[in-house]
Amino acid sequence: MARDRSPWVDYIKGICIILVCFRHVYEGLLSVTTVPPSSETLDYLNLFFFSFRMPLFFIVSGLFLAPSFNKLGFNGYFKQRVQTIFYPFVVWGVLHISLQLLFKDYVNANREPYDYLRLFFRPRAIEQFWYLNALFL
Repeated sequence: MARDRSPWVDYIKGICIILVCFRHVYEGLLSVTTVPPSSETLDYLNLFFFSFRMPLFFIVSGLFLAPSFNKLGFNGYFKQRVQTIFYPFVVWGVLHISLQLLFKDYVNANREPYDYLRLFFRPRAIEQFWYLNALFL
């Protein structure tokens, strides 16, 4: 069955994801080294993209929430959200924390076993996983 999906939604979400990657790479580089002399321009771009990329991603992600909810009902919608958002959140979150604990001398994060609980109760403390939690809710 073909999905009724507007390609522009995926394009906008893809652009937002690229802008998120830009921020993570740029700030990761800043934390370990200095960026070339054009860093003032990159700083401004980073701040500019920061002002809209996640709000736009969430707005576009929620555009079709009501039709999807009406089509699937509460149980179907909830099951779909668990499969497509919550399950990856748990798998990748646990893998991410485990690798950071295993390679603690080589990563720029101070992880501790308690972070497995933080993943669920304070996801903002585990870098990028906050948005999956917010998107699920």
